[in-house]
Order: sequence, then C-alpha cells, then structure tokens
Amino acid sequence: MLIDTHVVLWLVGAPDRLGPRTVAAIREADQVCVSSVSLAEMRIKQLRGKLDLPDDFEQRLRASGFKELALDWAHTTRLTDFPGLSTHDPFDRLLLSQASGEGMEFVTADAVLLRLGLSWVRDAGQ
Repeated sequence: MLIDTHVVLWLVGAPDRLGPRTVAAIREADQVCVSSVSLAEMRIKQLRGKLDLPDDFEQRLRASGFKELALDWAHTTRLTDFPGLSTHDPFDRLLLSQASGEGMEFVTADAVLLRLGLSWVRDAGQ
C-alpha cells in the first residue's frame, strides 16, 4: 500500500480525518509505503512556510514502520498511462504512477484521482 502525502500528514497529526475502513486497511497491510516523492513535496512546503516538520521526520516515519518507496525510471514511464492528468498536480501524478508500477493500492483523498475509477485507488475518507 502506498499512501498519498496528505494521508501521511493525517496519520501523524490528524488521524480522525481518515475513514474507519482506511484505518483498518492500513493497520492490516503487510507493508505501508511513503514515497520519496511525498517527502520531497513536504520538504518543499516546509521551505515555503506552509508546513512545519521536525528535522528527523523521515527517521520518525521509518521508526513507525513505514517503508520508503523511491522513485525510479520505471515509475516515470507510467506517467503516460494517465494522459487525462497532464495538468494535475505533478506530485500526485508521480505517486499514482508509482502505485501503478508497483501493483500497490493507493490511498488518497484527492477527488480528481478518485474520479478515475481505478479499482486500486482507495478513498482515505472511507
């Protein structure tokens, strides 16, 4: 399972924003991954003053049992699988491509991604 950037932040700071089925699925998952793409997105937001993260945030995620999923070339080739998202947030497109390429369930609350109707994209609010 790969979790979207906002889902990571909700798990850490506002778990009540997640739906009960999502919480159960995360608890039951063999492996919950956080993408290096999400970590980059969060650090960029931190630099812009939109997010406050501790210096050891990545280490805390690892200590909590999350596994890092690095972005690789095979993931980037999957970007063309979603031409309808060409103007959507590039971080979201990369995350979707990673989940697709790895055959992972993707947990998000992004309405645009949920409207794609992909069976492996889970609504974080449920």
